[in-house]
Amino acid sequence: MISQPEDLRRLFGPLDSEISDGAVGAALAYAAKQIQQMSGKSWDGRIEREYIGTSDGKTTDFLTGLAPVLDGQQTAEGEITDVSSDVTIETRDIGGSSYSTVSTGTYALKGEKGHIIFSTIPAEGKEIFATYFYDRFKIIFVESALAASRLFANSPNGINRSTEIYNEFVQAMSGAPFYLKLVPRTPPMARVFP
Repeated sequence: MISQPEDLRRLFGPLDSEISDGAVGAALAYAAKQIQQMSGKSWDGRIEREYIGTSDGKTTDFLTGLAPVLDGQQTAEGEITDVSSDVTIETRDIGGSSYSTVSTGTYALKGEKGHIIFSTIPAEGKEIFATYFYDRFKIIFVESALAASRLFANSPNGINRSTEIYNEFVQAMSGAPFYLKLVPRTPPMARVFP
């Protein structure tokens, strides 16, 4: 879990008096676990061997799944970088198991948008992978959205807001780097005990 209660409050607005930090923290922990299970990845600020494409022998420009690309872990003052050595690019044969590191002199990095631009294109049919640090905002957003959706679903008069937030979560999860197909829906109704 990388989101903090203040992230959720800043993004989706439940006041301290409406929902306690303990409830927000528990909802965030649940959301982080669910997102990790859905995506099969732990989202900690660094992506290892992310598939970014297969060389056709002509295309020079590839994109990372998350941008901007940083020069280090965001918690350690990572800054947007255009230094190619801040990204490790590797290739492998389709279906192969061994990776070859690509020389940093054969590609450039445009970190703001996550562009990897090859001056020497990898051989046709090679799969291309990138290892890099990324801005964690999108991860914070999806964790906070799923948690806020649950919290609002359990608050009086919160079902409509819960549905709106859940649908924002679904939309964010359908894009990079998750690419999951989730169906927008109305979250479960709040439990009411007599």
